[in-house]
Amino acid sequence: MYLIAAGSAVKCADWPGGVCKEAYGEITCGPPAPPNWISGYSNNSNSNNRSSSIYGVWAVQNGRWNGILRMQGNSGRMILANSAGAAVEQRMTLKVNPEGGYILDGEVLVWYVRGRYNADNFYVERFSKKSISVKNCDDAGKCNSVNLVYLGK
Repeated sequence: MYLIAAGSAVKCADWPGGVCKEAYGEITCGPPAPPNWISGYSNNSNSNNRSSSIYGVWAVQNGRWNGILRMQGNSGRMILANSAGAAVEQRMTLKVNPEGGYILDGEVLVWYVRGRYNADNFYVERFSKKSISVKNCDDAGKCNSVNLVYLGK
């Protein structure tokens, strides 16, 4: 598995060909990435490999914005709203982060807010079977913590 958790610890292999394993509460990852691996790597967004995909519906808690994320493998849709009545819909794409882990990369499709809404980019920080904690840095560079809670399929 590329990304693994043991207790409160989470580790990611440093490249998609790496593997992480947990034994006796310790997480080890390897083998090391070969030189220049990224130049020959292409992410297959149609992959059915569930270890690099997200499936199901997630509640999103993103500061004053709350909503729903529905993922089907490597892509999905997220709708967020706030108490002032503003709303935004984004396409979310799961990508490998070259620095390790994964990114849910957002693309704004429709927004009902004053001014422009900057697309969200979720960097996975830690996860469990029922929730994922991510750091969101939007396209404008504004960052905050986000919690995704699994609701089911």
